[in-house]
Amino acid sequence: MSIYKPMETWEGAAGVCLNENNELLMVLQGKVDEKKTWSVPTGNKEDGETFVSCCLREVWEETGYLVEIVEELMVKQAEIEEIPIQVEVHYYAVRIIGGIPTIQAQTISSMKLLGNPKKS
Repeated sequence: MSIYKPMETWEGAAGVCLNENNELLMVLQGKVDEKKTWSVPTGNKEDGETFVSCCLREVWEETGYLVEIVEELMVKQAEIEEIPIQVEVHYYAVRIIGGIPTIQAQTISSMKLLGNPKKS
């Protein structure tokens, strides 16, 4: 007899922020005992929160920047059967409108602007 366990879901949002020099805002994510990876500011959606408000909050928490949404870029949906979990992440292009660069989230250890190498 098999017991059916429904897949859990994880929903989140990410802010893709390019500045006037076409540099991408990146954060180094990972808890103390985890492998660290560079990514755009991303995080989980809280109860009652919209994907847009999640994106704005996560960028602020992880970088200290206040941003506005420019446009929704894409929605990524995936199933990770090994865990098992269903994932849905909404990606937004954002523009910095204020704030002071400050790492405020415990899971972020660094941030940087990643440039696109100039082609000769």
